[in-house]
Amino acid sequence: MTETHTHRSGFTLIEIIMSIMILGIMMLISFFCFDAVVQSWQAGTEMSDTLAQADYVMDQTVAALRSAYYPDVGRQADAYGFQLHDDGEGTEAKDSISWVKIGRSLVGEDCGFSESPHRVELRISDGSLNGESGLAVKAWRADLHLDDFDPEEDVKELILSPRVIAMNCRVLDKTQPIKNEEFNWQDEWKFSNSIPKTVELTLYMKPVEEDKEPLEIKRIIDIPLWDISQNPRSGSSSGKTSQSGQSGGRDRQNRTQNNRQMPMRPNGF
Repeated sequence: MTETHTHRSGFTLIEIIMSIMILGIMMLISFFCFDAVVQSWQAGTEMSDTLAQADYVMDQTVAALRSAYYPDVGRQADAYGFQLHDDGEGTEAKDSISWVKIGRSLVGEDCGFSESPHRVELRISDGSLNGESGLAVKAWRADLHLDDFDPEEDVKELILSPRVIAMNCRVLDKTQPIKNEEFNWQDEWKFSNSIPKTVELTLYMKPVEEDKEPLEIKRIIDIPLWDISQNPRSGSSSGKTSQSGQSGGRDRQNRTQNNRQMPMRPNGF
């Protein structure tokens, strides 16, 4: 009787282990590739949101500075001057600025006093008051207040952007705007009864990644009514205050053309 032997083919234990290792490596590589794509997409979305928010906040601030209000009554008044508090440089800067303006920029359409003179204050909030940090704004009427009115206590701040971590402001030197053929920027504005001609504003946005530098957004803004505030005309023929930067510029140009022989009032600085 002849015995028959059947040879069965299959995988050895070593082959199975090698296959599992190769499959694990491929899955690990796929996971890291997918994670890199997701992180890149999230970083791109975060950067897009940061840029959009930075542009919006900066555009609102630029519009508010250009709509700065100053009464054309032939004299200077501290109540309508520009104020700058310097606090640090670069990404550690926590400057605050304050000025009187007219219009809806920074305060919104629902503000009841947007079309009348009101003072706004921009500063970096550390979240100690309401737990929210970022670029904050306060706004209140320029007049018609009780004697005990205190904007620091009576006006609630509103966070414009939690992504803004620092703000640096510089103004063009009033007495010597150009020095050594370069613009002479100053960190202080000592003339609290007037408005600077030009302001340089820099916002630093929270970095998308922890090891990255903050995003820097910078604008240079010319303020139309600076001349009225620094060089008030006495004996104004209109006797009315200008209600916007554009009308103020037209009034100033007309007075200059019609009253070139009128003696100028001293600045008082």
